[in-house]
Amino acid sequence: MIGPNAAVGVLSDVVAVDMPPRSLNDVLVEIIESQGWETEASSEELAERWRTRFRKKIELTISNSVEEASFLTYAFNFASPDFVQGSCYIEPNDDPDVRVAKLNRANAFKYFEAFESLNPTEFEALCGRVIGLLNVEKPIVTQASADQGIDFYGQVPFGEIIRPSAINPGAEKQLKIWLVGQAKHYSATQVSTKDIRELVGSVSLAKSKAYAGAKDPLAQLQMRNCDPVFYLFFTTGTISRDARDLLKKAGVIAMDGIQLAVFLADNNVAVVNGSFDQQTFNAWIHAI
Repeated sequence: MIGPNAAVGVLSDVVAVDMPPRSLNDVLVEIIESQGWETEASSEELAERWRTRFRKKIELTISNSVEEASFLTYAFNFASPDFVQGSCYIEPNDDPDVRVAKLNRANAFKYFEAFESLNPTEFEALCGRVIGLLNVEKPIVTQASADQGIDFYGQVPFGEIIRPSAINPGAEKQLKIWLVGQAKHYSATQVSTKDIRELVGSVSLAKSKAYAGAKDPLAQLQMRNCDPVFYLFFTTGTISRDARDLLKKAGVIAMDGIQLAVFLADNNVAVVNGSFDQQTFNAWIHAI
């Protein structure tokens, strides 16, 4: 199938994350030629016909990306929607904070590539470090042989975050939130609705302290009936459309591989002299 919608589908292959502005027409011509679509007309003629629909589809895709917190390599130029650029391209008028944020996020694909070298146990350890970045006080990564479907968990001292105190905290100290999750090191396999249901069921059983064996394998996971709990699902792979729909309706918080990579990039993890460093990354994972 060819057309402006299909062209947007391969736009990330043409627009690098730090690419300077290029006209939509030039980018569209390049896509048409690279895909071999100029059969009924020249690439320039097709680009002229498709340009308006191409721009509208990009607008919709960017809007959906913001809504879903997903990552795109491209964005419209600040000065004109007739130009597209890398989403981390630093514009002349960007303030210092925006510049730093874009430089950090531009490293995202390096983290994503690093996931491939991790084994499932190392990925679970990584997820423990991630919830540490989410302000969990003492992240716990469970033993694979007795995890009861839960790979990592911990509590966020929410009250102390929203109201830091120089002296002993007041009643707000009681405001704590559990983060409980599952890690799936997938590469070729998509996360399905079965995986999401497994997590939800595992957390429900853990809350009621229903577990296999005589010894509680999640002894430090003491979720009371009224404790707020965020269900987390992290994967190195992708998440199917049905699974995304279930996540949204159930309120489970998920990060696929590229979202997880962006999160780490935004937090400037394992960056040495402005560049991602694999050795530092591996050491950071195992520091939990």
